Amino acid sequence: MKLRIWMGIMALVSWGFSLSGQSHTVYLVGDAGELFENGNPVLSLLGEHLAHSDENNTVLYLGDNVYPRGLPEERHRNREEAEQILLRQLEVFKGFKGNVFMIPGNHDWDKGKPKGYSYITNQERFVESALVKILEDSVNAFLPDNGCPGPVEIEITPELTLIVLDTQWLLHPWEKPRAEEGCGVERSAELFGLMQEMLRQNSHKKIIVASHHPMYTYGIHGGVSNFNDHLFPLTAVNESLYIPLPIIGSIYPLYRKLLGNVQDIPHPKNKAIRQSLEELYRDHANLIHVSGHEHSLQYSYKDSVHYVVSGSGSKSTYVKQKKYAQWVHEGLGFSKIIYEANGSVSLEFWSPEQKQQPIYKKELYKEPYHPLPEISDLILNFSDSTVWASASEQYDTKSPGFMGENYRIAWKTKTEVPVFDIGTAKGGLQIIQRGGGQQTRSLRLKNPQGQQYVLRSIEKYAEKAVPEPLRGTVGAELVQDQISASHPYAAFVIPELAEAAEIYHTNPKLVFIPNDPRFGVHQRDFANQLALFEERAAGNRKDLASFGNAKKIISTPDMLEELYDDNDNLVDQKWVLKSRLFDMIIADWDRHDDQWRWARFKEDKGHSYRPIPRDRDQAFFVNDGFLMNQVRRKWSMPKFQGFDYEFSYVPGFNYNARYFDRDF
Repeated sequence: MKLRIWMGIMALVSWGFSLSGQSHTVYLVGDAGELFENGNPVLSLLGEHLAHSDENNTVLYLGDNVYPRGLPEERHRNREEAEQILLRQLEVFKGFKGNVFMIPGNHDWDKGKPKGYSYITNQERFVESALVKILEDSVNAFLPDNGCPGPVEIEITPELTLIVLDTQWLLHPWEKPRAEEGCGVERSAELFGLMQEMLRQNSHKKIIVASHHPMYTYGIHGGVSNFNDHLFPLTAVNESLYIPLPIIGSIYPLYRKLLGNVQDIPHPKNKAIRQSLEELYRDHANLIHVSGHEHSLQYSYKDSVHYVVSGSGSKSTYVKQKKYAQWVHEGLGFSKIIYEANGSVSLEFWSPEQKQQPIYKKELYKEPYHPLPEISDLILNFSDSTVWASASEQYDTKSPGFMGENYRIAWKTKTEVPVFDIGTAKGGLQIIQRGGGQQTRSLRLKNPQGQQYVLRSIEKYAEKAVPEPLRGTVGAELVQDQISASHPYAAFVIPELAEAAEIYHTNPKLVFIPNDPRFGVHQRDFANQLALFEERAAGNRKDLASFGNAKKIISTPDMLEELYDDNDNLVDQKWVLKSRLFDMIIADWDRHDDQWRWARFKEDKGHSYRPIPRDRDQAFFVNDGFLMNQVRRKWSMPKFQGFDYEFSYVPGFNYNARYFDRDF
């Protein structure tokens, strides 16, 4: 076996660097949804560029394709004008041989109003139907599909990947499609999890991420305003007529700067999106994020990531060069990102006012393409192997003092564990998604029959569980040290206890993940550590008695929605009660809504639902030492009371499960 592994490693290190030998240009046009009587000068200039292009070109419209409120129903009084706005944007593709993509913006979603979902689907149908006539071919151009948020991964060339994300879906407060409608995500956390997976899978390639809303902008959506914005407009008389009432006039721009409406980046929802994406971008140098929304042209650079705003396809507003902005322009135009065959990547901005050459040009970086090695021919077999390994080496067992003894010895003691063989386990497994909470790393896998499994690290990483200002400090070290209060192998004794209590359970196995190249981009993060391997409670698991042989397993939000839809659908409260009492017996304090799945059974009328607990990392949690004894007080964090003969404060222990308990 060692010889086979060595041959595989040699195959990996022997691959060479290569180039695709292909250049490609990506055109970026945002907010082109205004109707011009004599033709849009930006679209005219774009058409001139495309007339001389070949198939190695991509055009991406960045949202707000129809002002003011998207494409209404066919009988609506604004329908004809809205169609004309779209057709003028699409007509530039007559004879074009490259890629065509269009993403939605907030105005396309009925300007964030209740009809947004239907307006988006109207636009998707119209755009793709119109392109069939213009391109004489059917294309999936309007993305993401069916009003979903994405992310959508598109291979532009072997070395360039485009990832499309509908940020308005994240901000939209009205009806929108979710997992049940085939979107694959229910909430923002799942979306960013998929995003992380796509970035990892394409980490060897050049990446463009496209959204309507910008990450950084220095116009009104970024809280930056000029003098006129602080005057009071007499819009009822003339939109260009202002009177000097600075106190009244300043209220609105100050509000947008300090708080922002939901369409501005100072707004908490917008800020949360930016912070989540920034966190994902940290491991991907030279990634380019492109957007519209702000009616200007901007290039910003922060932490090795490039940010392009190209939102002046039909409107122009004030913008100021400040902070991370390298260049800004107040005027109509579009941008181009040019990928040369030698690895050079450059950015150009073009304006109708100066047609012969770009108004700004910059080489962003130069990096030749390094394709991943082919590993399909590797012969690896770990199925008969075991190793001696410990859960962690980072907990001091010599003199913990006031930090408590906890389970430090259990974390450090080595035990003999089978080596996980991804090629043979459960008939051979394929990685389909990366997951994990704040402290663990996990992978979702499936076998050839479509049944899903989870591989989750035993080691925990506290860095992301603490606020960013505390990372790398003594505070973060204290949090990491107190993970020793959790037993590394708690989950593995649960099945036998759960059987006795007659409740559902997973069947985890302890395994060792080798340094296996078949893990691809995940190899570095998961190699040479202990992990929990178990069935994933999802879909049809009629093969598992521990899941009630249920033909359908769903999440808590989906189950609640089915309860609301039909009064004949009922939760089996006795099973809920048994499961929650069992949580208390094993002192598992972390039982929030996402820690449960539901086995659904057909009844005479409707369905019944029984809970399936998952993720038993906190079972048998203890609180040794002076520090935890203070933290667990009733006035502080009583959920950390710990595993003992009795609880001093039952409601406090069940704090994380309070919403679950109130629902059921």
